[in-house]
Amino acid sequence: RFGIAHKAWLKTNKPVLYSQLIISASLFRCCKEVEDRAVDMFETLIKQMAKAEGITEELKATEQMTWVGAMNNIRHCAAEFVFREIIYCV
Repeated sequence: RFGIAHKAWLKTNKPVLYSQLIISASLFRCCKEVEDRAVDMFETLIKQMAKAEGITEELKATEQMTWVGAMNNIRHCAAEFVFREIIYCV
């Protein structure tokens, strides 16, 4: 998900760098590194934000829809942060 988004961003916004990565056959490696960093950050942020918001497994068991809404909000915020800090940076 994140690696593909980074590739698309490079192609659109940094065409010279994109071409250099293709010519040097390192585009896949670059996107894989971005994917790995982004996934690690995304998962860490979700855990930290859920803990800060008090979203627990107990809430999941008692109020499922509240938990789903809160977790969806957290996932969206974490993804937005990851895109801004990793995907759209070179």
